[in-house]
Amino acid sequence: MEPQNTQPPIENIPSEMPKPISLAQLVQSAQVVAPIEQTVAVEPAPIVTPIAKPIAIVKKSPRQRHFLAAFFISFFWGAFGADRMYMGYWGLGFLKLISAGGLGIWVIIDLFLIMGGYMRDKQGREMLQIAEYKQFARNTVVILAASIGVAVLITGISLISALPQIMDSIQNGTIPGLDSLTGGSGGIPGVPADLQAELNR
Repeated sequence: MEPQNTQPPIENIPSEMPKPISLAQLVQSAQVVAPIEQTVAVEPAPIVTPIAKPIAIVKKSPRQRHFLAAFFISFFWGAFGADRMYMGYWGLGFLKLISAGGLGIWVIIDLFLIMGGYMRDKQGREMLQIAEYKQFARNTVVILAASIGVAVLITGISLISALPQIMDSIQNGTIPGLDSLTGGSGGIPGVPADLQAELNR
């Protein structure tokens, strides 16, 4: 018996194997391409001669005013025009000073303008931190107004309750503390006793 070939037939085998390429052949076949240089015509930059400009004097504006400072200045010294002067209105501040705060009316108007944040400085800028301290300013004015109102009320009640006693003392001639004014003897201090007796008749 003949042995059977169990291997499959090899198909598409090239008849000739490629020959190995040596390093020298590879170097010879490589083409070295030199970069192409392009020349670009560059125009020279125009010569600019500086023109002498006049030096401008920059006037530095004052710092922006703070709301709390304006409020407390108006609260304590508004009758003297200090709040208007602080905001940059020197003429109005002086006018407010010599008019005694517009007889008090101008003081109240300016205080409420500052509290509401409506007053601006001479440059037209708003005050700093208005929103943060607006409620604080309102509370301060309300507490002060309530305190003054309570003090006036208590003083008025005490004067009204003491008024009948004062009237009785004046009618009877027994005003408390009158002896210390008259020298304790019922006479005028510094006047001799015989003249005092003549006056008392």
